[in-house]
Amino acid sequence: MASAKIQKIIARQQEKISEGQFYEAHQQLRVIAARYVKSESWDAAIGLLYGGALALLKAGQGASGGDLAMFLVDVLGKGGKDVGIGEKSMLLSRVVVG
Repeated sequence: MASAKIQKIIARQQEKISEGQFYEAHQQLRVIAARYVKSESWDAAIGLLYGGALALLKAGQGASGGDLAMFLVDVLGKGGKDVGIGEKSMLLSRVVVG
């Protein structure tokens, strides 16, 4: 599961989302995740992208949440993470249900 640091970042971005600052939250999540990817901190990037995508989707921000979800899928591949039926089902249900 996500570390305390990742949880803090997601909580800060959740505040921005609740204030209607969707674009800012989306961009900050993307930049931070890209830094984790560059340093090959796969689990941190995955946790951040998953939490961020979920928060944006729940706020009705399909384009932003979808963008982070697509980035998440890319990171899963780059990180060599095995994505089985369970993980795919979970991701799909989150994107569809939001």
